[in-house]
Amino acid sequence: MLNDSIGKGGNMNEGGNRAGRSNRKRFIVLVVVLIAATAVALTVGFVLHYQINDEDGKGEKDVTTSRMGVLVDCLPELRRHEEKMSGKEDECQRRGCLWRKLSDKGAPWCTYPRSSGYILNGAINETSQSYSAELTRSPAALASYQEPVYDLLSVHIEWQTENRVRVKITPKNVQRWELPASILNIESSNGSVNRNTSLYTVTFTDRPWGVAITRKSSGSVIFNSSFPGMLLADLFLQLTTRLPNENVYGFGEHRHESFKHDMNWRLWSMFTRDSGPNSDWNLYGQHPVYMNVEDDGQANMVLLKNTNAMEVLLQPNPDPAITYITIGGVLDFYIFLGSSPSDVVKHYIQ
Repeated sequence: MLNDSIGKGGNMNEGGNRAGRSNRKRFIVLVVVLIAATAVALTVGFVLHYQINDEDGKGEKDVTTSRMGVLVDCLPELRRHEEKMSGKEDECQRRGCLWRKLSDKGAPWCTYPRSSGYILNGAINETSQSYSAELTRSPAALASYQEPVYDLLSVHIEWQTENRVRVKITPKNVQRWELPASILNIESSNGSVNRNTSLYTVTFTDRPWGVAITRKSSGSVIFNSSFPGMLLADLFLQLTTRLPNENVYGFGEHRHESFKHDMNWRLWSMFTRDSGPNSDWNLYGQHPVYMNVEDDGQANMVLLKNTNAMEVLLQPNPDPAITYITIGGVLDFYIFLGSSPSDVVKHYIQ
């Protein structure tokens, strides 16, 4: 009996020990969970803090990050000198722009916030073949350009043929030099085309204002300027458009190493000069037109009808885009659609 009692007592002690160890394990697990939850909360709060500050143009990031979305450079004068970007955070923020040190070589570190650009001012005047509208500079307009900026713009979008649409943006009530029709005459609509018979649709965004041209048959958005940074001043006109993909050809009168363009933040300047082929220099003339071959083999071409000195900056995947900057004239785009590269060229030279 005594031995039985001792044996039973020993079993009771062992059970108590097991219960104690189990409670300690639960306590340790609870502590670990609480520590992990606290760490996650602090991390989320830290990220949100910087996101909020960045959206206001006041945040500063020294940490190298990867880019997200289409970027428009707010310090274009330093574009070719990445080593000079260091220490420019204050200047970037003075312009009301966002500072992010990016890991993508060649990508701008100082970019326009979403609130910059122009917004729709009043109603859109609509006919079966055109849209007309007035734009006003956003209340959140930036001090990114020192010269006076045009506060009011006129926009005219015209269905010219079933394969061609025109997008023209000019300062309102301001006469600007334009290429005369006697030199390059692109005929307007003959009245036989409208939004129902065309191969494309036209849509808008308001904040910031932008226009998108979409191919009806495939849904491919072949021209989309719905991004911040559009700016029209006397000697500085800027607009960015997103592309369907990186298959870009054109911008002739340069010494290109391949027919297909290198989109990795490549900058091409266009200014007529009497010069032979030499590296990236501009040659005898300029031809601000490109072709984009879409994923299904169809193609589009975009011509900027402007003869002033200009440059285009090519932006790579995952958000391929082109930023135009010119020192005069107006922004007068002609967008052509074709079923193939040869077909779109046929429409272009008609």
